[in-house]
Amino acid sequence: MNTLRSAAFKMLRKPKPNTQKTIPRWKISKDDEVMILDGKSSGGIGRVREINREKNQIRVAGQNLVWRSHPTAIGKRVQDEAPLHVSRVALIHPKTRQPVKVAFRKVLDEETGKERSMRVVQGTNEVIPRPPRVNHNATFEETILDTKASVVSEVTYKPSLDVPPLPSGVVDELRNKYGKQRVPKERRRRAAIANIVIGEDA
Repeated sequence: MNTLRSAAFKMLRKPKPNTQKTIPRWKISKDDEVMILDGKSSGGIGRVREINREKNQIRVAGQNLVWRSHPTAIGKRVQDEAPLHVSRVALIHPKTRQPVKVAFRKVLDEETGKERSMRVVQGTNEVIPRPPRVNHNATFEETILDTKASVVSEVTYKPSLDVPPLPSGVVDELRNKYGKQRVPKERRRRAAIANIVIGEDA
């Protein structure tokens, strides 16, 4: 009895909140080129495709691939990028093509003539600019995971006042077993036989 009670309490226990501290200022941005430092894709290089700031995770295009079930086709599996913690990647230097550590430092901006906090290689004043913002909607390519627009716009249900929302048999099953409105089983059987006979005579 105690075992069952403890199992019930475990099922009703609330999930623990996410106590992981979020990074206040990210040194890696979307579309940055990074190298994976450990794991099965160690040494792999790719661009940051997605950033999850709440969980301090990123997705690198073409790296850390896992097999997932296809959402629309039964028995079909596709490869997708699994999320990585941001501490497991390093920024790639655009000139030397080597992973480097970066820090924030106030550097004189040549365009405005004012000091700005920018990303620099740690220990130097060499600036690594953030990648320009790209409108990904303009270069969107449809993949196997995307639902086609024709399927989304297709009208598959047309409500009508002449047809009840549920079949009479389903409504009867939803009623109370001993309710007055419930049609007896024998009466339903006779009604079904009568419909078959009428259909054959017609």
